[in-house]
Amino acid sequence: MSSQTITDVPSQPPIFPEPISQMVTAPPFSEDALALAYTERHKDDLRFTAEIGKYHRLIRTEDSGVCWQRDTVLRTFSEVRELIREESLTVESAAKQSKLCTAATVSAVEKLVRFDQRTAMTVEQWDANTMLLNTPSGLIGLENGKCFPGDPLAYCTKQTACGPSSGAPELWLKCLDTWTAGDKGLAEYLKRVAGYCLTGETSEHQFFFLHGSGRNGKSVFLNTISGILNSYARIAPPEVFTMPKSGEKHPTALAGLVGCRLALATETEANSRWARKRNSRDWLPETRLQLATCAAISSNSIPDSNC
Repeated sequence: MSSQTITDVPSQPPIFPEPISQMVTAPPFSEDALALAYTERHKDDLRFTAEIGKYHRLIRTEDSGVCWQRDTVLRTFSEVRELIREESLTVESAAKQSKLCTAATVSAVEKLVRFDQRTAMTVEQWDANTMLLNTPSGLIGLENGKCFPGDPLAYCTKQTACGPSSGAPELWLKCLDTWTAGDKGLAEYLKRVAGYCLTGETSEHQFFFLHGSGRNGKSVFLNTISGILNSYARIAPPEVFTMPKSGEKHPTALAGLVGCRLALATETEANSRWARKRNSRDWLPETRLQLATCAAISSNSIPDSNC
């Protein structure tokens, strides 16, 4: 990793980086006091986004990487329970201990934790830097290739499967040469496609459609990129891109693609038509779309360059 300091990477502080002063001290063992104690303990590794009603927890990798992951297992709720049990042990009265350790108290304290502005976030703050790539080894500035230690204030919710390496990717280069039959121009283009997919930028308005007979490297190429991108990539069903013969299907899969940088689909029905209205840049502003197929798609519905 570069010795350059993380201050060179744009970071976003919480909405209220300094705790809001408490004009009146909360009564001991009250729900408010317990909520304040919990937030004080976890103010550096906990964020709550009111717009989506979700907690994110800070995860640190063995190297110097960090990543904010959505709390899908009620870890925050469980930790609130643990805190209340700890505090109840300092109360002499068994009756007061029992009153503290109730589901109602735990729920009330957890709800108050959500309101604390020390951990408040907006949707726009997450993954805001589209030219920053989060890896287990730290951050990579894609505009200049510089590496930085992981920074919690970059608020990255996604992370690649591996960090950068100083060695030459000999196997990757050999595969590109094989897939392109030695066409160096095409190989360079595929490198740029792969690099473009690392970013959250869509200024080029590109839709990448890989077509050809089987066993020619399409799936291996895409699986390699998506494997490296890890949580930055998503697999989408073909009907996200096309209109299946069986008729229109509700595009519920789009919800899972929000925020990803690469959306992949493989294999389509023969002579299916592009879902032109659905493949607009309005619903996935940070995502590159790639489709690999052996079947032909109706040419009278090929998406234009704004897709």
